[in-house]
Amino acid sequence: MRFEELRRFRRTEGGQVPREVLDQLELPMPADVLEQFVFDHGLLESFQSHYGNLDLHSIAWASRELTAVEIIQCEVKLHGFDRRVEQLTEATRHVLKSGWHEVHISDQALKSWRDRRTWRRRPIIIERDLLSPGTEGLHLVEGHTRVGCLIGLVECGYLDPSSLHGVWIGAESPAQRGDEKWRSVLKTERMPFLNWLIDRMGDRDELGDIGMRLVDVQYASIAARRVEGDDLDAVLAYAKHDRELKGKLQTIIASHATWLKLAN
Repeated sequence: MRFEELRRFRRTEGGQVPREVLDQLELPMPADVLEQFVFDHGLLESFQSHYGNLDLHSIAWASRELTAVEIIQCEVKLHGFDRRVEQLTEATRHVLKSGWHEVHISDQALKSWRDRRTWRRRPIIIERDLLSPGTEGLHLVEGHTRVGCLIGLVECGYLDPSSLHGVWIGAESPAQRGDEKWRSVLKTERMPFLNWLIDRMGDRDELGDIGMRLVDVQYASIAARRVEGDDLDAVLAYAKHDRELKGKLQTIIASHATWLKLAN
């Protein structure tokens, strides 16, 4: 199952694939990796654009201890998250002189750095070869705040470059059995048609226009009526009386055929 297939499944109100659905997929990864990488961030556009082609059944995960300098050398390329690394590096490089009051992290994380001199939860790292075959080195997937703190604390002398810190590392492995499990789960857990249409709002075509209109209809506080249901009949019943959608009925019907293929 490729990472991009997550977009086919139904979502919570918070925009995540429900944990009970992910558990049904039986992905070959530790629960902590599943939660941080797939549940927390799996549907973020930045994660999808960067990791969409990753085959989740061809990655072997291991818990390892790396030196601070090895972790600092990890590639950081995820748009938006690289800035988070920079912010925390700047905040923590002054800890020895100014203390922790300018380091804006959770109380639990702060306590872990003070008491244990490391993070309280392992970041997610993969070998760069998974993204660019033939490329050596490591790539940071999740844990940008943690790694940013680490960099600043090493730079200011609070931590030794040789200090050890726990991480999860993913490396290429032969595809494991169970790769087709997700298709059977998808038959009952795929994204409802209405939600799928709304998810098309970024498309630069008529389907994108339909998605944008449905966002306004379903979530704008000034909307007088909303779509009463999430299937094709409900969408069409609303669209027939909507000034922006009534001319797009055939596109909606045609798109339903595309949606049906999500379970194949």
